[in-house]
Amino acid sequence: MKMGGRILKAAAVALFALAFYSFYLKYVPLIPGFQALFLPVGLLTAVVTAAKPRSGALVFLASFPLVNNWPYFFGVQQSTPHAPAALVLALFFFFGIFLRVFLISFRRIDRTPSGSRIGLRRPKDARGDNFVFGPMRLAALLIAVSAALTAWKWTHFYPLRADGLYDFVTNVNGVTAGGAQMSTLFGALSYLCGFALFVIFLPLFKERKARGAAASALGASLLVSVLFGLVQHFADPGLGNTAFWEYHGQINATFKDPNAFGAVLAGLSPFFLGAAFHFRGAGRILFGTVFGLSLAVFPFIGARSALLGLVGALAVFSILAGRDAVASGKARGEKPKKPFSRLVRWGTAVVLAGVAVAGIAGVFSKTRLFHRISNSLRGMTSEGGLVNLSPERYFLWKEAVRMTLEYPLNGVGIGAFIIELPNSYARDKAKYPEGFEGWRRNDSAENYFLQAAAELGLPGLAAIAALFWAIGREIRRAIRRRGDLGPERFLLFGATAGLAAFGLNMLFHSYSGSFETQFAFWVLAAFVVSIGRTTPDGGGDAESGSGERVAVSKDGVRPKPAAVALVAGVFLYAGAVLWNQSHALSLAERTKEFGWGQEFGLYQPEKTGDGRPFHWTRKEAGISIKIAGPVIRIPVMASHPDIARNPVRVEIVLVRDMFRSKKNLREIILKDGSWTTIEARVSEYLGQEAMVLIKVGRTWNPKKATGVTDPRNLGVALGEITFPLSSR
Repeated sequence: MKMGGRILKAAAVALFALAFYSFYLKYVPLIPGFQALFLPVGLLTAVVTAAKPRSGALVFLASFPLVNNWPYFFGVQQSTPHAPAALVLALFFFFGIFLRVFLISFRRIDRTPSGSRIGLRRPKDARGDNFVFGPMRLAALLIAVSAALTAWKWTHFYPLRADGLYDFVTNVNGVTAGGAQMSTLFGALSYLCGFALFVIFLPLFKERKARGAAASALGASLLVSVLFGLVQHFADPGLGNTAFWEYHGQINATFKDPNAFGAVLAGLSPFFLGAAFHFRGAGRILFGTVFGLSLAVFPFIGARSALLGLVGALAVFSILAGRDAVASGKARGEKPKKPFSRLVRWGTAVVLAGVAVAGIAGVFSKTRLFHRISNSLRGMTSEGGLVNLSPERYFLWKEAVRMTLEYPLNGVGIGAFIIELPNSYARDKAKYPEGFEGWRRNDSAENYFLQAAAELGLPGLAAIAALFWAIGREIRRAIRRRGDLGPERFLLFGATAGLAAFGLNMLFHSYSGSFETQFAFWVLAAFVVSIGRTTPDGGGDAESGSGERVAVSKDGVRPKPAAVALVAGVFLYAGAVLWNQSHALSLAERTKEFGWGQEFGLYQPEKTGDGRPFHWTRKEAGISIKIAGPVIRIPVMASHPDIARNPVRVEIVLVRDMFRSKKNLREIILKDGSWTTIEARVSEYLGQEAMVLIKVGRTWNPKKATGVTDPRNLGVALGEITFPLSSR
């Protein structure tokens, strides 16, 4: 490779490393105990991936189901804003991939035994890959555009409108721009990281041996998780759990919460059932044990939708296996009765598995799952009907549909549903059914597709739907070729049933913040697609022979008209997003509509020794006021220990209409720790609402400077703002 290409790859690696480092410092709990436990796992994943991607993939698969509850052991609760450990581990894995791509640029060739280049390139089967990657690329582009412009909106379009990065109020619940940006970032990553895992794992899973190793890594990991879940239930429900879920009697095992645990277990249980038929010896024992224990632990999780997914998945597995038994019998010339009896046996086995789950729930009738199902069935027969089945979802789905209808072209922005939901509740003047007012909670849309529509608009929903349809066609292609797969067809049946379980779960949960669920889904999708492309000799890139036609040229590159149409569509989408984010959905419009006081950068109120109220500020602070007189008086004081030799600069600005106009009131230099009162004439704004913006040249930290137990970064003390001539 030429030196220019290497420099570009080195720059990409350095940029990713810098972004990841900043992300780590900002969102990962920097608790020494947690770091001592998690950081070695992350670094091991990155290093092994850079040295040998296939081994790094196994380390990642064996680790991501186990790490997400680690922060709970160190006092970090689910409600504490932090990056899920599974997401951070995925970023370590991606960094290893980037580093690998850079390292192989110094070698003329670097291939796996099957001949595929390791990196971020798509595999060679252009027809099938383009069929999946086409809608995946489109969805990724729309998500990236929406995330970038929505995140820019939370800054109030700095530097075009706001003159700094301020922590503005974003909804009626008082969530500020920092929390909103975190929601947008994590919402985008929940999609994009899943897509990236699919792209990376697809070539790594091309060989049967690699798929077997990956299945074993997942099986061993889930065995540990399920055993830990049983320990939680029978020994200590609070072990590695949050207080909220412990109170409700639901276990999370090693996952973020019980919903994520239930969804992943429902999706992977049929996969392990298929693996038990595929493998022999120790592998069969491992996967059979994991499947059996999964059924045993399920009633203690308490997730109703996960139970529905599990039942549906087992039904899909029985249908696929039964049809395969019938087809195999016919191929051997058996009488119709015998294949039919096999179908009955498969169905009976699945029914017995379902009865086992119900039986465990009955024996342990104090489980949360048993009571939730009982309450739901009783509620359906009472007044209110189906609304009683899940009142919270009734309102969440209602508001998701409302947002989609209000902004059909672009939605409210990726990650913005949970931010806009309180505003939507406040704006909704419709009367709620009597007795249901308390269910209006702040949450995700609790439906994957409704959330996609509400956040990305109908174009985003169409791209997601096209992607799922493409995966469905890949499943169909793989099942048609089951005769070439040998015992591995059971692995295909299990993975297909697992995807069906995730599909059912997605109707009742959005999983926008459940990275383990997203990762497990896309790993299973990579399994299905890779198995479907397996040649009879165990290699990859089998042609489907289905006659499907995709708009690609002979060299696998899109024709120019299609590329132009794609680019034009993305630009039109970006224009619609930018227009709505800067008008109807803008912070200025929301502030005006709900009459918020844009206040930020202020610590809790305190009092001086003589009883006068004041606030400590951060480096920037804003406080909303009404101009009640022609002269404004603002007392400030700095207490930096080194202020005598290093004075503190303070700039005070009067802002109106979210920076549509502003006036510099005064800039002063504080040289000692005494109070200084700033006066300025503001008669032209008399009677108007405004914001006083304080900008401090530097802050100081009492804990670092003097050792006291005060970790705040202090700017200046801001006294009570007055208008001494207001009575004249």
